[in-house]
Amino acid sequence: MNMILEFPIEFINAFVCIALTVHGICTINHFSKETPCLMRIGVALFTVGCVGVAIGPFYGFVTADPAEVIMNTGLLVYALRKELLAYMHRKQRP
Repeated sequence: MNMILEFPIEFINAFVCIALTVHGICTINHFSKETPCLMRIGVALFTVGCVGVAIGPFYGFVTADPAEVIMNTGLLVYALRKELLAYMHRKQRP
């Protein structure tokens, strides 16, 4: 019974981490020389951490903490909100 309940959490966590990894890679792609070094390091470490969380279950059965899933989902929502606002701002310009 416990395994049945853990599968959807692992699937959601892997999907969210893959989406956050793509977002991190796109963010790194938009960096320039003027981007602060600590911001570059932070985004790179976050992206590597997301990859580790996404592929972790393939190297051994590692259960995802529900707080980790909530944190990753919240960060994804924040990132998508930020991108949506930027898109809407670009569309409103004449």
